[in-house]
Amino acid sequence: MFKGKMFQQARCALDGDSNSMWNTMANTIRRVLKELLGESKGKGSISKETWWWNDEVQTILKQRGML
Repeated sequence: MFKGKMFQQARCALDGDSNSMWNTMANTIRRVLKELLGESKGKGSISKETWWWNDEVQTILKQRGML
């Protein structure tokens, strides 16, 4: 599906410089992947399924502000 959509939507202008061609392709890839996979709503709650992690892992995550 990705390959087919990329062929349909890719617009690589050969008359631009390398930066503009790179940006065009990167934007196309992001747009196609967003269509196919969707987009997350942002950072989810990491602590939902962390009860089984050992104390060492939980301590490190708390120190990094992830719990």
